Amino acid sequence: ASKVGPGGVPFALGYNETKAQAKRILADLNSDYVDLLLVHEPFSYWPDPEAASRAPSTDPACDLRSPATYSERGCRLSTWRALVELWHSGTALAIGVSNFNSSHIEEIAAAGLPLPAVNQVEFSPLHQGNGGGGCNCGQSASRSTTKCGHSATERAENCAALLAYMKHKQIVFNSYSPFGGGGSTTATLLSDPGLQA
Repeated sequence: ASKVGPGGVPFALGYNETKAQAKRILADLNSDYVDLLLVHEPFSYWPDPEAASRAPSTDPACDLRSPATYSERGCRLSTWRALVELWHSGTALAIGVSNFNSSHIEEIAAAGLPLPAVNQVEFSPLHQGNGGGGCNCGQSASRSTTKCGHSATERAENCAALLAYMKHKQIVFNSYSPFGGGGSTTATLLSDPGLQA
């Protein structure tokens, strides 16, 4: 399994960039396929717009340096179209996303494209409480963000709602950072009496 993006240094998102990264991944693995290829996150160059000058995208929808053509939605779809082609060619046996919320996945459905097989989201036993909150889109150890969408509903989507949505769409839930992501968070998790028992 591997990922394209995250849309910053040194990996830009976009159609051509996705194809080029997949080719590089296969060369690094000395393989002609990967079992699973994911889009690292739904945002290009978030939270560092200056990364666009260090890792520019040739895709107009993904080129943050061109405000007239840049589109987060367009960039996600262009990147996803490249992944679908890699899947159809057998380069990736399955394709998916990471840190996407339901609104991002609905963009794929609305475009008439195949849905992801997998959505990988940060999740650990610490995310079980508070109504299943804590795994909003875009939350990653490297890029924690609340910029999960354009409406309060999108930004407030919690784990329980996302998991229910994915189950309904038959998208496999895959977690990362199951031990809390390190540091004091992992220490808190590993000292939890219930987990220790």
